[in-house]
Amino acid sequence: MFWRKCLAAASSILVGVAITTPMPANAAATTSLIMDTYVQADKATSNFGTSVRLSTEGRANIWRNSLLRFNVQVPAGEHVVSAKLRLHSESSTSSTEFVDAFTTSSAWTERGVTWNNAPARGTWLGKIGGFAAGSWVEWDVTKGVAAKGGEQNFKLESNAQKWVGFKSRESSSSALRPKLVVTTAPDTVATEAAVIKGWGTPIAGDEFNYTGAPDATKWNVYNSPGHAGNGIRSPQQVTVDGSKMVINGTADGTTAGMGAKFANQKYGRWEVRAAGSGDNEYHMVSILWPDSENWPCDGEVDYAETTGDWNVIKLLPPLRVLELADVGLQASRRYPVPQLRR
Repeated sequence: MFWRKCLAAASSILVGVAITTPMPANAAATTSLIMDTYVQADKATSNFGTSVRLSTEGRANIWRNSLLRFNVQVPAGEHVVSAKLRLHSESSTSSTEFVDAFTTSSAWTERGVTWNNAPARGTWLGKIGGFAAGSWVEWDVTKGVAAKGGEQNFKLESNAQKWVGFKSRESSSSALRPKLVVTTAPDTVATEAAVIKGWGTPIAGDEFNYTGAPDATKWNVYNSPGHAGNGIRSPQQVTVDGSKMVINGTADGTTAGMGAKFANQKYGRWEVRAAGSGDNEYHMVSILWPDSENWPCDGEVDYAETTGDWNVIKLLPPLRVLELADVGLQASRRYPVPQLRR
């Protein structure tokens, strides 16, 4: 069996990487069409809630506007990142004839709304023109949908000097009824201790928002034998890709490690975001190392360390005298830090 070890961090002040596991792929939220109808100016007290069609009309005194209500159910821990309103057309428009989408209030019901009591339009969400009869027409209404979903109301109006119709939820073809296609993604939760605990503005650190080798003004990258002479710590095994720093260890024991050059001080708060993968012979650690280099007499502080289980990061007792911990890192997404704060 190969002796596989790689030093992730050993520094007088701070060692660490800014990595987390990737976000899950976007998912579709559940949406249901609750109500839809249209209202008409020349029939100002009439209700059309049972119509198999929605319609808009731009001619004066014959104006028609459509109303739609959806219920968006967003999975727990996620938020809306995209919403597309899709209607199936029964007529065509030219490139200068548009149907505009707006938000509106919930002050209407499918069987009770008329031109006279219809809610006013709200935020403009976009316009679509130049579509053919028998086609799907799509508006990007993302900015009109709440991040956590719930009831969403839309209003359609048109400048076209003619009737423009779409299938409604009463259509005999369920496949052609209005749709709201919503995409969600996991929430980004502020889990940094510095943010949660209000540590204040960082005074030193590295966001790894560059590419190539670690910043030579901030980091001393090791080029030496590994711990207790096992393996090699090689600068070629550590890279920065514009969003994170990654250390890779090979089966023959070639790995990497580095120590921080910045913000040497006696007191402070330190934080690191990191993730790793590999077998239980890999071991990652972020530590504070004595400026005196008098080890083990002056000890070390191992404040983020694994001991074989990649799902558990431990805070070991302060000033505990330990051998330098070793690590192999393979990860894919950055978060801010390491950072040092007063």
